Amino acid sequence: MPYYDFLTLYFIYVSIFKVDRSPPTILTCPPDTQVSTELGTTGVSVFWDNPSAIDVSGIVDITESHSSGDLFAIGETLVEYTFKDQALNTAKCNFTITISEGRLNINTTVHNGIV
Repeated sequence: MPYYDFLTLYFIYVSIFKVDRSPPTILTCPPDTQVSTELGTTGVSVFWDNPSAIDVSGIVDITESHSSGDLFAIGETLVEYTFKDQALNTAKCNFTITISEGRLNINTTVHNGIV
Protein backbone atom coordinates (compact mmCIF):
# COMPACT_ATOMS: atom_id res chain seq x y z
CA MET A 1 0.00 0.00 0.00
CA PRO A 2 1.26 3.45 -0.79
CA TYR A 3 2.09 5.69 2.10
CA TYR A 4 0.48 9.14 2.12
CA ASP A 5 2.05 11.87 4.15
CA PHE A 6 -0.54 14.40 4.97
CA LEU A 7 0.68 17.92 5.26
CA THR A 8 -1.51 20.40 7.06
CA LEU A 9 -1.09 23.99 6.05
CA TYR A 10 -2.09 26.78 8.32
CA PHE A 11 -2.55 30.24 7.02
CA ILE A 12 -2.47 33.01 9.50
CA TYR A 13 -3.90 36.29 8.41
CA VAL A 14 -2.46 39.21 10.30
CA SER A 15 -3.86 42.69 9.96
CA ILE A 16 -1.99 45.59 11.34
CA PHE A 17 -4.04 48.66 12.05
CA LYS A 18 -2.51 51.95 12.92
CA VAL A 19 -4.67 53.53 15.60
CA ASP A 20 -5.05 57.28 15.21
CA ARG A 21 -5.00 58.83 18.66
CA SER A 22 -3.90 62.28 17.53
CA PRO A 23 -6.49 65.04 17.28
CA PRO A 24 -6.49 67.37 14.29
CA THR A 25 -3.98 70.20 14.47
CA ILE A 26 -5.51 73.69 14.50
CA LEU A 27 -3.69 75.88 11.98
CA THR A 28 -5.63 79.13 12.37
CA CYS A 29 -8.16 80.37 14.93
CA PRO A 30 -9.59 83.91 14.95
CA PRO A 31 -8.84 86.14 17.94
CA ASP A 32 -11.46 87.45 20.35
CA THR A 33 -13.24 90.38 18.71
CA GLN A 34 -14.96 93.49 20.07
CA VAL A 35 -17.41 95.47 17.94
CA SER A 36 -19.76 98.35 18.70
CA THR A 37 -23.22 98.60 17.19
CA GLU A 38 -24.47 101.67 15.42
CA LEU A 39 -26.56 103.93 17.59
CA GLY A 40 -30.10 102.58 17.86
CA THR A 41 -29.33 99.03 16.68
CA THR A 42 -29.31 95.92 18.82
CA GLY A 43 -26.80 93.83 16.91
CA VAL A 44 -24.21 93.75 14.20
CA SER A 45 -22.90 91.26 11.63
CA VAL A 46 -19.37 90.13 12.40
CA PHE A 47 -17.00 88.64 9.86
CA TRP A 48 -13.82 86.59 10.37
CA ASP A 49 -11.54 84.25 8.45
CA ASN A 50 -12.69 80.69 9.09
CA PRO A 51 -10.38 78.61 11.27
CA SER A 52 -8.55 75.70 9.69
CA ALA A 53 -7.07 72.38 10.79
CA ILE A 54 -5.21 69.39 9.35
CA ASP A 55 -5.01 65.75 10.39
CA VAL A 56 -2.89 62.69 9.59
CA SER A 57 -5.97 61.08 8.00
CA GLY A 58 -6.36 64.08 5.70
CA ILE A 59 -10.09 64.34 6.33
CA VAL A 60 -11.53 66.64 8.97
CA ASP A 61 -15.23 67.31 9.62
CA ILE A 62 -16.05 70.81 10.86
CA THR A 63 -18.93 71.79 13.12
CA GLU A 64 -19.47 75.47 13.92
CA SER A 65 -21.70 77.20 16.45
CA HIS A 66 -21.83 80.40 14.36
CA SER A 67 -20.76 81.41 10.87
CA SER A 68 -18.80 84.41 9.71
CA GLY A 69 -21.31 87.13 8.86
CA ASP A 70 -23.89 86.07 11.45
CA LEU A 71 -25.76 88.77 13.37
CA PHE A 72 -24.61 89.06 16.99
CA ALA A 73 -26.67 90.75 19.71
CA ILE A 74 -25.24 93.08 22.35
CA GLY A 75 -23.23 91.08 24.88
CA GLU A 76 -20.67 88.26 24.71
CA THR A 77 -21.04 85.19 22.49
CA LEU A 78 -18.71 82.21 22.47
CA VAL A 79 -18.02 80.95 18.95
CA GLU A 80 -16.85 77.34 18.75
CA TYR A 81 -15.48 75.36 15.83
CA THR A 82 -14.99 71.62 16.39
CA PHE A 83 -12.72 69.64 14.07
CA LYS A 84 -13.18 65.85 14.04
CA ASP A 85 -11.06 63.28 12.20
CA GLN A 86 -12.05 59.81 10.95
CA ALA A 87 -10.99 58.25 14.28
CA LEU A 88 -13.36 60.66 16.10
CA ASN A 89 -10.51 62.61 17.68
CA THR A 90 -11.50 66.25 18.17
CA ALA A 91 -9.87 69.65 18.47
CA LYS A 92 -11.63 72.93 19.19
CA CYS A 93 -11.11 76.54 18.24
CA ASN A 94 -12.97 78.97 20.54
CA PHE A 95 -13.15 82.74 20.45
CA THR A 96 -15.47 85.35 21.92
CA ILE A 97 -17.41 88.01 20.05
CA THR A 98 -18.25 90.98 22.29
CA ILE A 99 -20.82 93.47 21.03
CA SER A 100 -21.21 96.76 22.86
CA GLU A 101 -23.96 99.30 22.43
CA GLY A 102 -23.12 102.21 20.17
CA ARG A 103 -22.81 105.66 21.69
CA LEU A 104 -23.56 109.05 20.31
CA ASN A 105 -20.33 110.94 19.87
CA ILE A 106 -20.82 114.66 20.14
CA ASN A 107 -18.04 116.84 18.91
CA THR A 108 -18.16 120.23 20.50
CA THR A 109 -16.24 122.98 18.84
CA VAL A 110 -16.06 126.41 20.34
CA HIS A 111 -16.16 129.30 17.87
CA ASN A 112 -15.76 132.72 19.36
CA GLY A 113 -17.08 131.52 22.73
CA ILE A 114 -20.17 129.84 21.20
CA VAL A 115 -20.60 126.08 21.38
